[in-house]
Amino acid sequence: MFAKTSIIAMVMGVLGILAATAGADTFMLFDDDHKDVTDSYDEGVLFDESSADVLEGGFIDDAEVNDASQLNVVAGEVDAPYAWDEGTIHITDEGKVTWLEARDDSTIETAGGECTDMFIRDNSTLKVTGGYVDRVTARGESYTTVTGGVFDDTFEIIDWANVDISGGLISELQARHETVVTLDGHSFEAAEGLELEEYDVVNGVTHYKVVGTGTLTGQWFDVAGTWTTEITWNDEGSKLLAIPEPATLGLLAAGGLVLLGRRRRR
Repeated sequence: MFAKTSIIAMVMGVLGILAATAGADTFMLFDDDHKDVTDSYDEGVLFDESSADVLEGGFIDDAEVNDASQLNVVAGEVDAPYAWDEGTIHITDEGKVTWLEARDDSTIETAGGECTDMFIRDNSTLKVTGGYVDRVTARGESYTTVTGGVFDDTFEIIDWANVDISGGLISELQARHETVVTLDGHSFEAAEGLELEEYDVVNGVTHYKVVGTGTLTGQWFDVAGTWTTEITWNDEGSKLLAIPEPATLGLLAAGGLVLLGRRRRR
């Protein structure tokens, strides 16, 4: 009986030591607390309107961003952050994220850094203005805007997700189910089985629906150079639209008239 009791006591002691160690590697923030993360943690949990900045040397294995809290990955690394409720995750500068998931009405903003996998679900929002992303899956009724950045792998849009693209470089695009994907640019060209069909005319500007799969090229406004995207999945129920921007086309036309007038005067 004594030996059995001693063994149980020893096991409980070891478990207590492990729990204490785990607690030391975990932080939790409440209210409007703020923390600069410059060390390594197994877990970080944010609630209410708290915030944390992951700086150089900082690392979090798992992070949960709840309520209206905010996690800023500036120069450190977060392996697997999750955004819930109305939480926000920013990736900037030299920040690095491996696996990210956004749920509920949360927001993800990427202006720099890099992320390997992004999963944007429910009614969450993704805003990409810069940085590097390998793979993105946007689904549910999520909303994504892309004005910059580089997407090295697959950008997959599923369910009823809405994506508006007016910049950046996207290697591969997939439109599934009843998604709506809008490409705001000009000089669109389809090849390798892909077709551009007239979809609508607004203010004298033709909007095209991208049909089938293949190679799509075009140019963004205010950005020099031609981009190329491989459309590898394009369901009939989805709307993949190539839309020239009327205001900018008007400016281009006005510029052409000015040049024509100068030539005539000469």
